[in-house]
Amino acid sequence: MRHASGNRFIDVDGLTEKMERRSAQNSLALVGGYGKMGVWILEFLHGQGLLDKMSVLITGPRKEPGEKVAKRFGCSYSPDNLTAADSRFVVICTPIRIAPSAIAEIGPHLRKGSVLMDICSVKTEVCSVADKVVPRGVEYVSVHPMFGPSVRNLDGQVVIIVPVRGDSLVPRLQAFLEKSKARTIVTTSEMHDYALAVVQSLTHFTYLAVGTTLKDLDFGIRESRSLSSPVYELMLDMIGRILSGDPGMYAEIQMSNPYSAKVEELFLANAQRLKAAVDARDSAAFSRMMLEAARHYDDLDSAFSKSSRAVSALYDELLKLKASVGKQVAIRSEVTGAVHIGMLKDMTPESLTIEEGRRVTRLKTANASLLSDEETGKQRISKFGTSQRDASFTFDKGADPQVVAGLVQAYDRELASISPIDVYVGPGIPEGKKSVTFRFVFFGDLDADEAEKRARSLFKALGAGER
Repeated sequence: MRHASGNRFIDVDGLTEKMERRSAQNSLALVGGYGKMGVWILEFLHGQGLLDKMSVLITGPRKEPGEKVAKRFGCSYSPDNLTAADSRFVVICTPIRIAPSAIAEIGPHLRKGSVLMDICSVKTEVCSVADKVVPRGVEYVSVHPMFGPSVRNLDGQVVIIVPVRGDSLVPRLQAFLEKSKARTIVTTSEMHDYALAVVQSLTHFTYLAVGTTLKDLDFGIRESRSLSSPVYELMLDMIGRILSGDPGMYAEIQMSNPYSAKVEELFLANAQRLKAAVDARDSAAFSRMMLEAARHYDDLDSAFSKSSRAVSALYDELLKLKASVGKQVAIRSEVTGAVHIGMLKDMTPESLTIEEGRRVTRLKTANASLLSDEETGKQRISKFGTSQRDASFTFDKGADPQVVAGLVQAYDRELASISPIDVYVGPGIPEGKKSVTFRFVFFGDLDADEAEKRARSLFKALGAGER
């Protein structure tokens, strides 16, 4: 079966077959599917070419976004969640606070042989409700993607699987996810929530506390970056990442997890112990707490290495952008996802300017990602197309045309491609020489005459004779 949920999980074996045998009933229902993760699922299914093989229903009370998303993906929409119960596969994509009641509403009406999944980040309550109301004969697996809807693929991402009913489904689900290069963890709802009380709740709690402290200090965050350390810079970015999210979602994670309060109480107690040591100028007590924590830590060397790479990545991107000033580039806005192609005219640590034809675009440097040469080439071809020219040159008979083409393309990044298409030895060609015709393919946003002139000059520099 092939099944998609809030993170690209599609059970591989039989779903496509079943989807192709369309009935009057919907194959897949996304309850609350007009939210960000619901849209992520639909985008994934579309990217996999699966939307054409299944009938998809989006349900939920918010009519305007529901109809808008349904129209975008060619799905059906219903404001009544109960209509989802007729589907073969049902995925709960609602906020955490709504998920238990959505399952209680739909669960008793699910058909035997159907599959129910949810993508909640807190499991104890939702799994307990499902186990009570979902009929025997319905498979139920609770899944937690440990990433948000901004993630473009599953490479290296963690997906937690909590089997409630449907052990036979889990291995196939894991196989699909791991084929997509995700890492899977199978656990219980209780162990999930206990671990996530630290992994999510404590992490968010700590950074939010620092963020509100900076606010109460009326601290100049932008100004402080000019004299910050790399660790402080990383911390600011992590705080900003959380603060840019949905406050309601973060509140739900804090307040729905049954273990969060205990974990945060212990955190506050240790913060008080540290403060007491500082107030008393007790360096021995302070050092003892730090050393005890260090001894408990899993792998300090690995943590230091990984954080060093993260720090380096901050500055490597800036250096690459700086080196690209005056060149044709493709830069993706991490806020909008739009790709801007043009001449990088100017760049500072705060902002950069791209000249896209007659339009000038300014982006925050922190929100800009420079695409690789390969990705840039694909984007330019997609947007502007290509033009081509053929040109012939003479070489010594022993010259390798493929090597020559590789050297020219490595030097001239404005060439989309270059390849030898003909070799001639005979009348009109000097003894010990051969004529090679190359096909130049130029990006369509270039002046082809100027691009060809530049490519020809490179051949001359390599000692080629022009015909």
